[in-house]
Amino acid sequence: MEHSETEVSEYDCACGAGNYTISKYKYRDDYSSEEIKTVSLINCSTCKDDYLAADQYIVPKQLDQILSEATAEVNNLCQVIKEYSFAHYKKDMIHYVTSIPVTRWYALWQIISPSIQTFRKDLKMLNGQANAFEYHLMGNHENTIKRIIATLEKCGIEDSKLSQWISDLGVLTHKETQAKNERNKALFKGKLNKKYVTYEDPYWI
Repeated sequence: MEHSETEVSEYDCACGAGNYTISKYKYRDDYSSEEIKTVSLINCSTCKDDYLAADQYIVPKQLDQILSEATAEVNNLCQVIKEYSFAHYKKDMIHYVTSIPVTRWYALWQIISPSIQTFRKDLKMLNGQANAFEYHLMGNHENTIKRIIATLEKCGIEDSKLSQWISDLGVLTHKETQAKNERNKALFKGKLNKKYVTYEDPYWI
């Protein structure tokens, strides 16, 4: 990739005595494909220790850390639930979703992408059902857990340990939502002082 240009936006910081900059470095290859790297920098001795730059905003580090920790707690418990469910009930889940009409599987897991037509085609490929099962339960996030729990309910499986974890997950997701709201309320966007384009190659990135 070859550097083409850099767009720099400079904003007033929270204390008003300094500024922060958002620099977007654009790169292009021989096929006109473009890649953008963004670097945020707080140029203020008063604010740089207490704030982080994010997109066009700066946010208190403490609130960002609280949200990161809350999200990590949610993801960790989701991983525990997923691993336990796979270890004990994976065969039951696969048997259920592959024995019902494709449209019911698609609706049960609330799949948005791919389209139902593409999903149907994917299932017909070699190992398509197994691959689809693994792909749509990939990751350790809430959507994966919702799909697992919905499937276990259809299988008629009740597990007290899972029930307790799901209850705990509800508490953690509420905590995460509160942390996200607090962070969003504290986002600060300073007055745009200047915006310019430079063609200097940022060799240090």
